[in-house]
Amino acid sequence: VSFESADARVKFMPLLGKRVEVGKLSLNGLKVNLIRNEQGVDNWSTLAGDGEAAPAPETPAADGGAAFETGKIGGIEVSDATISFEDREAGMTATLANLGASTGPIGSLNDAVSIKAGFDLAISEPAVAVRIDLTGDGRNDNGTLRLVDPELRVSGGRQELSPDLSIDEFLLEITAPALAASAEKVDMPSPSITLSAKGGSLDALTLDVGAESLSFDVTGDKLVLPAPSVKLDVSGDVVPAPVDLSVSADSLTVSPTAETLSLSNYTVDAMGVNAAGSLQAVKWSSSLRASGPIKVAPFSARDVMSRLDIPLETTDPKAMSKVALDGQIDVRGDAASLNDLVVTLDETRMTGRAGLSSIEKGALDFDLKIDAIVADGYLAPAAEGQADTGSAADAIVLPAETIRGVNAKGKLAIGALTFSGIESTDIEIGVNAGGGNVRVFPSRAKLYGGTYSGDIRIDASGSRPKLSLNETVNGIDFNKFAAAVMPGAPVHGTLTGNVLMSATGETTAALKSTLNGTTEFDFANGYVDGIDLWNVVQGIVAVANKSVPSVSERPWRTPFEQLKGKARVVDGVVSVETMAASVPHLDVTGGGSVNLNTSALDLSVNAEIVEEEGEELLPRERSLIGFRVPVVIGGTIEAPKPDTAKSAVAVVAQLAKRKLAGQLGLTDGEGGSSRQDIDNAVDQKKEELKDEIDNKVKDALGGLFGRGKDKDKD
Repeated sequence: VSFESADARVKFMPLLGKRVEVGKLSLNGLKVNLIRNEQGVDNWSTLAGDGEAAPAPETPAADGGAAFETGKIGGIEVSDATISFEDREAGMTATLANLGASTGPIGSLNDAVSIKAGFDLAISEPAVAVRIDLTGDGRNDNGTLRLVDPELRVSGGRQELSPDLSIDEFLLEITAPALAASAEKVDMPSPSITLSAKGGSLDALTLDVGAESLSFDVTGDKLVLPAPSVKLDVSGDVVPAPVDLSVSADSLTVSPTAETLSLSNYTVDAMGVNAAGSLQAVKWSSSLRASGPIKVAPFSARDVMSRLDIPLETTDPKAMSKVALDGQIDVRGDAASLNDLVVTLDETRMTGRAGLSSIEKGALDFDLKIDAIVADGYLAPAAEGQADTGSAADAIVLPAETIRGVNAKGKLAIGALTFSGIESTDIEIGVNAGGGNVRVFPSRAKLYGGTYSGDIRIDASGSRPKLSLNETVNGIDFNKFAAAVMPGAPVHGTLTGNVLMSATGETTAALKSTLNGTTEFDFANGYVDGIDLWNVVQGIVAVANKSVPSVSERPWRTPFEQLKGKARVVDGVVSVETMAASVPHLDVTGGGSVNLNTSALDLSVNAEIVEEEGEELLPRERSLIGFRVPVVIGGTIEAPKPDTAKSAVAVVAQLAKRKLAGQLGLTDGEGGSSRQDIDNAVDQKKEELKDEIDNKVKDALGGLFGRGKDKDKD
């Protein structure tokens, strides 16, 4: 401890009346160095000594009369003082520099005294460099310190608060008309806290905190602020757009030791959003419990996004124009949720519960019900020309990084949903996601007169996401379904089937090219657009008979009572292993392949001509009753092309076989017998001819050897 100078002056005349009056006490250049070494030993503890100081002896007045009285002190002034603290154990330093303090004249302890003090505070860790000034008029009122117009000012220059937040200058002011503080209670009418800052990543920041009063019952452990309020305005790089926030309440009551808090009837206004409610909280330092109602008045999310300069493009230009919320806040330790939730989103109403089962882990937990929603209206509009090509769909990215960060478990029920053009009702969805894995199960819905159920899994824990599908549809109107998801699909009818598939990749194109699995399908009472199989068969028969095929005036489609089959998919190529269809005049079987990557078709079917009651066939068609006409189909899914020439060759061979059978007398050569009958007759004739030839050979050989024996006898 050292100082440059000190000054104390005693007035002479009052001494004659045995009264001591001191002028201003001054201390200049005080320096105090406090140090704690690496072992935690400091250099100031020994200054207090090792015991209690002995009481000072009473000294009687020299003349035996009364002792001197202490009078006024003209004031105290400390200037240019420095107090430094170095904690070598913690590796930090703190300095109070340019410390100055002064008072007005000091009389008795109960007289008001004007106080003024200030210093520069610098701390190494965390880095702090500020100026602190304090003013006010104070007095001691029987153990209660009373201050009039107290004011605390904290100001500073450049502050690096975080990598993304810095300021060039700020000013914090705490004021009140008065302050009364004792060991039992602190009272402050109309307290006010004002913070202003600018520069760095901020254009401007202003914060105003106030209340009607502040009352802290120290012994009763109760802090009360009637009508507390907070107003915040921020602009600059730290926020996407200027932010204005205001909070008010009827009262705030806190018990610091008991750790209880009550905020009654609060309102929050921010960016055009108004929320209101109440909040009760306990045990915030250990196991926080908080609860209370919350209500968010209807607001336009579009307007909020616009104010924040966040693009919001939706198919429906009015989507998210009305959003509202009502619920109960429930916080229990590391878990937080909104119970009894009612959310309004435009014309949609959602109820249930949503929250975090673990705030630390970000584990989302929900159980929600939605009455009806047209989700397509909230999707981004398609890019120009996107609807006309498949490239946009192929470019859709499976959000692997997002999936890896999802931790969620919950249930969602939707009364009616329109998504990607698909209309469905009574939807039930279960979600379980974590560790880069997502499972959507159960997944059930009613759509287009039928039902859907599925088990969908995504594994994004590796470098490339893997998709697994186990889905079943039963009795859906495929025509309406296809119109929504694959306009122009050639197959129509009622579909029942299942898909068991897996694929790897991040885009739709990659998933299609790696698609593997099996599928079964059963279409009923429908048709296939783009090909008239009966007309194709008629054309093949005509070509085989060297006739000109007739031109059908019917729509170019193949109606069927049933079309079913099984297929295996390898790397996006569907191999139809079995396929059967009931078509007018035809029973169809076959197989082939469909390349989902290129849409190429390579199908080969056998169409057996049958005569149906009430339907007349041409003579050349009747000649093929029971025979199977091969039909080779190429082209694409969108534009199938039958190869009539290849098919005609096989028919010519069958006609030749029938003609041969007629020449052999097995049939009349004009038809009326089935292919099997003809095959059986030909086979039987072969056996008869073989037997006849064998007998003739035997007879010839027998005759030859018989004549030889007769000659020997002779």
